[in-house]
Amino acid sequence: MAIRRPLALEQPVALYYIRPVELVDTSLAKLSEQRLWLQAAGWQDNAILEYVRTEQENKEPFMRLTADIKAKKVGSVFVFSVDRLFPDQQKSELSEFYAACVNANIEIVTPIDRYNLADATDRHMFSTFHDAYTNYVNYQGALKKACQHWDLYKTK
Repeated sequence: MAIRRPLALEQPVALYYIRPVELVDTSLAKLSEQRLWLQAAGWQDNAILEYVRTEQENKEPFMRLTADIKAKKVGSVFVFSVDRLFPDQQKSELSEFYAACVNANIEIVTPIDRYNLADATDRHMFSTFHDAYTNYVNYQGALKKACQHWDLYKTK
């Protein structure tokens, strides 16, 4: 586990937001609430750069985020939850994002934890959490299909 440094409040923070947050009923599900969380953590409003993805097919905000990390325009990336970063990115895009974060020493900040991808332990925790969520989503989809097939079977 990396030694936690203070939050990089002197640098802009990237707020990466995917809308909608399905089936999430928490105080941080809305973009405005996430901005307030960052302000409470110490970032000035003008230092919060938004990368908002409103449609699943639109990967431009994620690509712009990666480019801004490479250009060192942000010091941290905030997401509601780790899984919100990569709902459907290609492996090559993920590799590029990871490399950019490592090279720029970017920390991923969530309301629950912080991950420095340059640290092997943090990177492992980050990947494990993301993989667990992805497996859960895939399981949920398979379960939904099985239930639909069962309903069709029962009606015959």
